[in-house]
Amino acid sequence: MTEAAKIDEKAAKRDAKRAERVKLNTEKKAADREAARATRVAAKREERDKAKAASAASAA
Repeated sequence: MTEAAKIDEKAAKRDAKRAERVKLNTEKKAADREAARATRVAAKREERDKAKAASAASAA
């Protein structure tokens, strides 16, 4: 195998590892974003429910 072929093979392996790392990081970031969104939605829902309960209590 020529020296250039060895270098190309190493570069291809390195690029493949990097692509896998980038893919995993992208998936993790997407999951983190979705979890944060779900947390915000739950907090808003809880706040809205408390406001409704307080409104109902004051009206009663």
